[in-house]
Amino acid sequence: MNLSRYFVNKILIVNILSFISVSIYAQNNSLNDTTSMPMGNESAKNYVPVYNYLHNVWFPEILNHSLVDTSINEIQRTEILSASRNLYAHLGLIGQANYSMNFTFQRKHGFVYKSMPFSLYHRNFNNWHWHYTPESYTRVDYEWGSGKENLFNVTHVQSIKNFEFEIDFSTMIAEGIYVRQAIRDVNVGARLSYRTTNKRYGFHFAYLYNLFRLNENGGIAQDTMFETGMSARSIEVKLSDASSDYQDHDLFFRHYFRLLKFMSDTNNNKFSLGYIIHDLEYSQFKSLYKDNALNIDYYNLFNYDSLQTFDSVKSFQFRNSLVWSNFLNEDSINVHKDNFLHLVFGISHSYIKVGDSSDNFYNFQLTPMGKAHVRLFKYLDLKIDFLYTLNGYNSNDITSTASFSWKVKDKHLLSLKSAFYRYQPDYFYTYYLANTYQWSNNNLKKQQHIQLGIEWQYDNYVVNINYYSLQNSTMLKEDISVFQLNRAANIIQFAAWVPFRYKGFGFDANVYLQYCDNSSLQMPWLATRESVFYGFTMFKKALFLQLGFEMLYNTPYYAYGYNPVMQQFYFQDEKKIGNYFYLDFFANVKVSRFYFHFVLGNFLADVFPKTYYLVPHYPAKGLHFRVGASWRFHD
Repeated sequence: MNLSRYFVNKILIVNILSFISVSIYAQNNSLNDTTSMPMGNESAKNYVPVYNYLHNVWFPEILNHSLVDTSINEIQRTEILSASRNLYAHLGLIGQANYSMNFTFQRKHGFVYKSMPFSLYHRNFNNWHWHYTPESYTRVDYEWGSGKENLFNVTHVQSIKNFEFEIDFSTMIAEGIYVRQAIRDVNVGARLSYRTTNKRYGFHFAYLYNLFRLNENGGIAQDTMFETGMSARSIEVKLSDASSDYQDHDLFFRHYFRLLKFMSDTNNNKFSLGYIIHDLEYSQFKSLYKDNALNIDYYNLFNYDSLQTFDSVKSFQFRNSLVWSNFLNEDSINVHKDNFLHLVFGISHSYIKVGDSSDNFYNFQLTPMGKAHVRLFKYLDLKIDFLYTLNGYNSNDITSTASFSWKVKDKHLLSLKSAFYRYQPDYFYTYYLANTYQWSNNNLKKQQHIQLGIEWQYDNYVVNINYYSLQNSTMLKEDISVFQLNRAANIIQFAAWVPFRYKGFGFDANVYLQYCDNSSLQMPWLATRESVFYGFTMFKKALFLQLGFEMLYNTPYYAYGYNPVMQQFYFQDEKKIGNYFYLDFFANVKVSRFYFHFVLGNFLADVFPKTYYLVPHYPAKGLHFRVGASWRFHD
């Protein structure tokens, strides 16, 4: 062990001991704590409300504050993909490429070089939940699992007078089970918000950093070796000396100024001329793929006449926006009017540069945008937003969403939702040149996406029926050539989230039923994750123990393959996977603000046939275990 690594490990141990000592001190001094009661229950004496929400970098809007659940439920899902309601297929280890088995769609408006396949592992402004608490909130998680998986998360939120500060840090380090499967991911989000006492001026500053350093093995060379029980470390992989490195930085700064001080009219209602809002957003990424021993069995092209490759891409975007709005996000917590009209209008300018080993691409784009939110009679909400790019690579791109929601007796919420996207394919589909792949596709058609849906909510129960229509969808074939669907694809999807609770008993059902009429878009017709558990107190209610089982299942389908050179999933119709029951046993323990969990995963792996793939040629983990702990502080 070198000297620097020795000091890093020493500092990590000291920090962990410090967190433990703080936790013990907090627990020993929580004289009024109701230990056996979930902290998410308002009757608990140590209860402090903590909320999270998504911050829209395009528009100010009414924020949907969701109460953070600090109960014991689902604490075994420390890993972010398992905590999501989407059901993800992955490469068999935390921190690696993945995609959602249930069809879902999210598109960032404007220029996109390449959609990275890391889903929620990749923190961005569309999926990073900001927190709000009137005091402070800290959560620390650590988990260790088979394959030497190490996962560490820490979140801290602090409100001091007119300032709000938040830091979210997570890292994943794992050696893996198969040859060259090691990963190192780092993910950081930090923000600072301020507003003057009279709320006439304020700002938000946010910074994101993502790092993915992955050994790439291309999957196992022969699936039969795995299926007949050969030791994982003895199975040959397709790539013997390949790796990828991806890093990005995102900065966002919004400041605003109210045009007039609040004044009162004859009805004693506050009014103003609105706000001028100025946004600055800067994003930069660099991607590197290295292979020191290219396997000629897997490539039919060598542009540089070399059996080594060093493929790199760099890109940055700078966006500058000016917006007028009669409403701000900061008003969301205190304003609950029965009737209002919120309007937003503005224009955005973007400058883009992409550079690889052979060429540079420059572009600028202008995007007018608008949003309206109308509330009528307290129970009816209508929202519409629209973005349209005038010029550049994304000329005539459109992003528009609309929703109508009706709250019935404060318990039921019925929503109708629609979305329309017309957008140019990611830039790398148009032009790409590296050692092993190249193309120039200047005649790609614009993709079009239409979504219609209806959603019903009651308490925490949610049911969705969605219809999707896709035209000219762009993807990669198995030989890693670009193609677009020559006919429209129509998808019907039914989704249900059922979190049933009765005293100490609980049952969660997360179900997706879906059908697509185009065989080029593959998805299982059924994907589901369900859990059943029972909790009870012990030692004079000093400890709360929850025991349960969880199952993940999807019907057979031609799942997408993964190409590490392109860091993209591709269409394949040679290997079907699925029809396997992933069964986990878990035990969750809560003592005051300390949480502990143990998971015995895929415990029937040696009983069922060894066909547990979520992505072709990348076996999921067999029998394995995970142990983890979580501390939560409310001060």
